Amino acid sequence: MSIARVKREQLISQAEGYLDLIVSCGEICMLDDALQCNLAEKALECLAPLEESSGRRAHVLYLKGQAHRLCKRYDLAIEMFEAALEFDSNNIHLYLSLGWCYKRVGNITSAITALEDALQVEPNSGIVNYNLACYWALANHANTSVKFLSRAFDLDHRYRDLIADESDFDKIRNHPAFLAVTTVIV
Repeated sequence: MSIARVKREQLISQAEGYLDLIVSCGEICMLDDALQCNLAEKALECLAPLEESSGRRAHVLYLKGQAHRLCKRYDLAIEMFEAALEFDSNNIHLYLSLGWCYKRVGNITSAITALEDALQVEPNSGIVNYNLACYWALANHANTSVKFLSRAFDLDHRYRDLIADESDFDKIRNHPAFLAVTTVIV
């Protein structure tokens, strides 16, 4: 392995470490936005020298997108995720992240499109089906939302546990199709 490749891998690992720290801490104790963004900026600093590197380009762009997402710079994150998809169009994590950011900027149509593209790559992904159900609910298309929600339940019953706290379903919560799929008769 060349010295340049070793250095690239070290920088990528450092950036991943900063991003993992943010996510891990967020699960245990909520980091304030300033500290979270500071750590994400550290990840971006690690990745900056890799700008011209062609090795692992999609992954580097994905990490940059995640760093921008964690700083709530969703437009920059979208740019990074879209650029990464040019190099790795079979990575559902890129589509999921892209959809998540589109949702945050209020572009539900693009969020849906991103997840439908992910579904083409991995049709049996519970998380993709569940998120599509959320986005269609936000677009107030109850029947389409329920179709994807039912599929998510079929793939992983644990998605049922998320429904009560998921505000994305608020617009369709009283729709008969939604009630039929989410009501469990004992």
